[in-house]
Amino acid sequence: MEREINMDNKTTNLGLKLFRLVLIAGLTVHFAIVGMHLMPDNPIKHRYDTEIRHYVFPYFGQSWKLFAPNPVNSNLSILIQFQDYKNGKATPSQWLDICQPLIQERRSNFWSPSQRILKTFSGSVMNLLENRSKAYEYVHKEFAAKDSVKSAGIVKKAIDISAGHKAILSYAKFAHNNYMGKNHMAQPDSSFVMYRVIESKFPRFSKRNLDHFNLNNYQYSQIRTHEYRIL
Repeated sequence: MEREINMDNKTTNLGLKLFRLVLIAGLTVHFAIVGMHLMPDNPIKHRYDTEIRHYVFPYFGQSWKLFAPNPVNSNLSILIQFQDYKNGKATPSQWLDICQPLIQERRSNFWSPSQRILKTFSGSVMNLLENRSKAYEYVHKEFAAKDSVKSAGIVKKAIDISAGHKAILSYAKFAHNNYMGKNHMAQPDSSFVMYRVIESKFPRFSKRNLDHFNLNNYQYSQIRTHEYRIL
């Protein structure tokens, strides 16, 4: 009997040790990858850049670099528009801001998961913009820069394969279900979505004399995508 108890204790201790080793190994790998993402460019980071980005974005994205804080200097909004087809008839929706309801919920409920969703949106947009910027650099350097149709196709493909774009489309499907339920709409034959990313940069410290509440002092830019099928 005593021997069986000792064996059970040994098995339990072995299981705990194994769990600790797996946990430590997992956390070590996680922080190593995130740390590599935050480090300045180096040969190792350059070699595994694609793998690192796929792991980090959109859930573990950081808005600062190691030893070089990058304070927030703009507001981001994501607007979506649905195009539903039923019996050959198209019914477009208005442009819907998917960020504002989450912001309002976050203000009224500190423990709301909306903050995490907003952070995911931010990381998704960063990833999308980075892919888009690299695509523009490529078409500017290559012969494709002289071919506007080919250039536009390359940029579109860079956006389509980005993890950020896929995350936004995934949330758009969820938002579309809510939209149909709220408006008591029948299930359409097919649905498409188009989205816009609007960035508004507010005055920095060097222009602190400007009124931060006057929207005329903001700088605006936007990206507007093609239609994508979600149903």
